[in-house]
Amino acid sequence: MWASAGRPEQGHSSPDNESIVEQVDGRDLEQSPELRLFERASKCVESGNFQLAIPLLNRVVNGDSDHAEAWHKLGFAFGELGRRDLAIQCFDKAILLRPDWGEAWNNRGWYAFKKHDYRVAIENFERALEINPNSGGCWSNLGLALTRTNQMDEATRAFEMATRSDPQCEVHWFNHAKLQAKTGNRKGAVNGFKRACELRPTYVKAWIRLAFIVRDRSEWPRTSQRIASEAGNPGVVVFEPPNFGRVLERENYSVTEKPPASKEKWAKSMTVIQNPVAWILVLVLASLLYILLGK
Repeated sequence: MWASAGRPEQGHSSPDNESIVEQVDGRDLEQSPELRLFERASKCVESGNFQLAIPLLNRVVNGDSDHAEAWHKLGFAFGELGRRDLAIQCFDKAILLRPDWGEAWNNRGWYAFKKHDYRVAIENFERALEINPNSGGCWSNLGLALTRTNQMDEATRAFEMATRSDPQCEVHWFNHAKLQAKTGNRKGAVNGFKRACELRPTYVKAWIRLAFIVRDRSEWPRTSQRIASEAGNPGVVVFEPPNFGRVLERENYSVTEKPPASKEKWAKSMTVIQNPVAWILVLVLASLLYILLGK
């Protein structure tokens, strides 16, 4: 479970799904109570039911303190609930048992990053990359941490490595393009956002960033129509304000980012404006913002 890389957007990838039950002649061997408990806890983690997973995993590690996978999943569950100090302690237990477990180092780094402990996050991501130098998600996470410490050249290289290691992951291209925009490389930013949109045509954030950079208003209705059509509501008009990029700048998007659970929820998450009078007011406001931002 790469908390970094993961979902995708893709961001957290799911935990290791190694078979717990051995197969003999097509039949499952009988599971011990401990294995059944761990399997149940693992399913809770995979389904996002972290509140239930934590007491189950605590029972597992209380019965077997050398269960590295249980410590790792417990750390992930704590981290997803915002209990990051406990998460890091659990990852430390897993790493002590399996020092060369790149995924544990990566996840430890991610929750250190969420605590704004960027120095430690960078160290953890670099250790994970020593173990698995082809992890696009880990390169992308390292790029995010380096960006937060204003190491822009190193961050650019990290994002480039992410796109090379996993060129089909739209989030790597998005993160790379975001940094290019921040450092003034307009062409690189446009190309990166376009590539992210090609890989995921309903990638709202990438479309908005692209439209914001090129200042091309024609991109906004294109985005709206695409999202509405994908959601099965081609008649719905989705308004995306031209200054939305300013809002997005305050947010962090990593490979832990997940798209909404359904296309319908995605479309409903946008502001729908159907009143003609409201549209007139919106266009006036948008024009004023465009003039101000253009200066």
